[in-house]
Amino acid sequence: RLTALAEARLGLGTPEALHAYVYDDARPLQDAAPLVLEAAESGDALAGRLVAQQSRALALQASWLAARAEAIAPRIALLGGLTRAPYYRQALTDALAGVLPGWSVQPPAHPAEVGALRMALAAAPAQDTR
Repeated sequence: RLTALAEARLGLGTPEALHAYVYDDARPLQDAAPLVLEAAESGDALAGRLVAQQSRALALQASWLAARAEAIAPRIALLGGLTRAPYYRQALTDALAGVLPGWSVQPPAHPAEVGALRMALAAAPAQDTR
């Protein structure tokens, strides 16, 4: 199924061509990700393993960061276009639950820009307002 989708949508007729496409730095990887998710949802075993492996890798990165963070609430907000896909969101949520038990996974309370602004303000030197 994954190879058929890659051929139909990207003109890639073999697993080797899809592999080369994904690892070509000049190509937008985000074009291939929805195909992998669609194939996984339709039962393609390889695509399902790819989604599970990559979800687990991201969850392990999150747990590494969580172990080094100080005084943070045990919750994770999912951001990014792929997290809008129910299949991926569930795979990532399951992977996070496996490495961060007791943590909640939820939608962000604010847009990403608000978090960036808060971080910038916290890092900025205090201004003398006299």
